Amino acid sequence: MQQRSLGDIKRRISTLHHEAAFANPVEKPEMYTLLCKYYLLVSAIAYDQMCLDESIGLINRVITIAEENTLYDVWSFALRDRGLTYLERAEIIVSLKGFAAAQADLMRQRVICRPHYTSNAISRFIAKRLSCSQQVQLKHT
Repeated sequence: MQQRSLGDIKRRISTLHHEAAFANPVEKPEMYTLLCKYYLLVSAIAYDQMCLDESIGLINRVITIAEENTLYDVWSFALRDRGLTYLERAEIIVSLKGFAAAQADLMRQRVICRPHYTSNAISRFIAKRLSCSQQVQLKHT
């Protein structure tokens, strides 16, 4: 059932890509918004299945489409989703490989989100994952 639904969504995405490119200027924003929402739906499914790289790739498509078509509400939503997905992937990497391996995703998330939010989020994240001695050592470096 799920594979059939996913196949249906992918068909709709393909059809919308083709139709939106040739749509009249009045319908284009609406069609591209719908296309972005389908991509975000597939991205959410990938996220739920912990296929985070695929989810990020789909969100990147949304960001590109939204930016090219000045759909800034969709664009900002996709940027937020991408930041949260990077943060989730970083948590998993820290659990498996350690904090140093996740720094790239944490820095990507920092660029995407507001600085005061990010520093608080990263501080909470570090506090959750590191022991007290590692926190002290991290502050001194």
